[in-house]
Amino acid sequence: MIDNAEDLKRQRLPRRRESVALIDCGSEALVHQEQAGSIVSLNFTARFILEYCDETRTKGDLVRAMMEEFTGADEPTVLADVDETLQFLVEAGLVDYGSS
Repeated sequence: MIDNAEDLKRQRLPRRRESVALIDCGSEALVHQEQAGSIVSLNFTARFILEYCDETRTKGDLVRAMMEEFTGADEPTVLADVDETLQFLVEAGLVDYGSS
């Protein structure tokens, strides 16, 4: 994970696109992507990660938050889940990357 200040300056941070509307469904969510006119269903984990994509948090922040939420999870597994979910969110047009 990237944690030192110099790497953080160069890191692109995930952010939820402005055209994305989150519809609360308990622990899960429906997400409407206005530009594409699509609705995506997110499980708890994907919703959790999407809510943290605010262009202020690093991937390391996401991993730490997930490990706090899911006690007992090991870091390599959580990191792989965060990577996979971020890739899905980007491909679905829900998240993009800004620059720090």
